[in-house]
Amino acid sequence: MKKKCLFKIVFISLLILVFNYALVFAQSLNPEKFVENFYQWYLENEMNVKIDDKAFAQYLSPCLIEQIKKSQSKGALPDGFNYFIKASDYNDEHPRKIKVHKATCFKDNVILVPVTFGEGFAYSVLVFLRKDGNALSIIKIAPTYSYGEYPVSGNPNKINASPEKFVENFYRWYLSNEHGENLPERNKEIYNYVFEATVEAVKARLGFYYTSYFTATAVNGADWENNIHVYQHITLPDNLIIVPVSFGKDKDTNVVVILSAEDKGLRITRVEDTWGYSAIP
Repeated sequence: MKKKCLFKIVFISLLILVFNYALVFAQSLNPEKFVENFYQWYLENEMNVKIDDKAFAQYLSPCLIEQIKKSQSKGALPDGFNYFIKASDYNDEHPRKIKVHKATCFKDNVILVPVTFGEGFAYSVLVFLRKDGNALSIIKIAPTYSYGEYPVSGNPNKINASPEKFVENFYRWYLSNEHGENLPERNKEIYNYVFEATVEAVKARLGFYYTSYFTATAVNGADWENNIHVYQHITLPDNLIIVPVSFGKDKDTNVVVILSAEDKGLRITRVEDTWGYSAIP
């Protein structure tokens, strides 16, 4: 009888151990849960932790930690705001009002997870993860705000086309016009796709950057025009629309397009690369 009881105890203990391990393993592979855990921890402890805290190493890539340290040593942070929330401050409601949206997985092991803070005047950020084996780490956090005078949120009643088709049409036009000196950024047709303030901001960087703002590369692939892979869009609570895109047969170059709908319908307000700080010198 004692042996049977002992066997049952050992068996149940092993089941509990296996279950807990499986739960931890599943969460380590769940991008949404990983990001949610990070922000719940960060927003509850932000006033008491520094980037040197070992807890950051559980969530952030070494390259991102190093980049933030370098920025702090110069008395600044990347983007000029709190890097993790893209704002100068936050209120006490944020830890209880985080909405983590569905992840988009790119072929190069980069994963996009949009996150929205607050209610009412909500705003969102784009969290980029890298999957290395069974481990996840945050390689970049990007804002979703637009350029210039345009509002952060859009009007859903002005959406006049499928976001996926709109973005695909833009890139077919862009890639068919990016050869030679007549850059599409200087073509008036671009205003049919991109907000004016964004176009002006992109024009201002021409000649200063070696990469295209819209494709995040110095040289676009020869097969890209016929190999534009548009992922399912994500609508954020502030009515911005996120459309991930990959280029080429191998889908080895990615960007994230942010759309807003105003009086003229859908327009691109921002494009983010997926590099992360690990790919930036």
